[in-house]
Amino acid sequence: MNGLSLSVINNIKSEQNLLNFNFLLKNGVAGNIELFKPNLDISLLNTAFTGKIPSSLPYHSNYKFKFRNINKEFNIFPRYIFFRYSSKLKFSFFYKKNREPIINQISQHYTQNGFKIQSLINPIFFPSYFSKNLKTNTKYIKHFSEINKHNKDIKYKLLNKSIFYDTYIKSRILDLKDSDFFFSVIQFKGLDTISKYFYQFYMSHIFGNIEKDSIEKYKWVLENYYEFYDSIIGNLISTTGDNELLIILSLYEYEPLPVWRRILANLLGNREIYMYKSLNSRGSIFLYEKNAIKKGYPLQTMSILDFFPTMLYYSRFNLSNNMKGKIIREIFLDNFLLNNPIDIRTESKNTNN
Repeated sequence: MNGLSLSVINNIKSEQNLLNFNFLLKNGVAGNIELFKPNLDISLLNTAFTGKIPSSLPYHSNYKFKFRNINKEFNIFPRYIFFRYSSKLKFSFFYKKNREPIINQISQHYTQNGFKIQSLINPIFFPSYFSKNLKTNTKYIKHFSEINKHNKDIKYKLLNKSIFYDTYIKSRILDLKDSDFFFSVIQFKGLDTISKYFYQFYMSHIFGNIEKDSIEKYKWVLENYYEFYDSIIGNLISTTGDNELLIILSLYEYEPLPVWRRILANLLGNREIYMYKSLNSRGSIFLYEKNAIKKGYPLQTMSILDFFPTMLYYSRFNLSNNMKGKIIREIFLDNFLLNNPIDIRTESKNTNN
């Protein structure tokens, strides 16, 4: 759930909303994750699921980058603003390559030990989205019926499409409780778009130059999308049984553009952009497990490199002595640590889903 912000959650739940997020905060572990630079999405995911630093991984982007009149191609999409806009100035060009699969060595541990897994990070199939015929999408847009009245609004089209795909993914998780999957990874992408294009209307007082009509028209979107995600969290909590671990992971959150970037974006014609993913952006994590994880524990910080060894330890797979990260012992209950001593020489199959 990239784009998720603990500060926004705390602000909304103070109004007696987001009951399921509040449940996770009271009955699990929540905190921030330290990332690395540049914080490219695919690099972050691959590091989380392998425990390896980006330089040891084969790819970092679904785009190729090339300067004109130079044969060398770069398999990365530059994060720096002058490089990204150089294509508009005809100095370079970008193009999309075939989507690379995420390297998930946690899944590999499960399959190698005979357990079934499910991955919905980049599903092979998505239902068709018909932007000109919203009636086709009605069953996916129950939370936002108001937007059907604004078919021609560009921002509402972004909202519509985000809801459409997130609701499809939501529909795929309803039967997890009764499935035979021992490990499942699901990616919801809508909040990433919503945070980027609607945050300024929800927190308009920190920007100061947004028209009142626009604030009234769009202010409700961010809060309602968090409520929509809260309903998804409720589904996930209800499917989490005994000895099963639920993790909600956001690899970054959006921040207001600094003044110089805002000026440059205006000069380049992007007047609707107020938010960006800072190189210093932190991630967020929620963990919930009835018998292993502490309740209401505020995790101070953990590195993205710690995610992999911590998950292997919980799953009772053998640990390698050359891992870059460490097991975050502080999140586990004392009885779980006592019954599951950390030993990199021990190999065992997981008995938990």
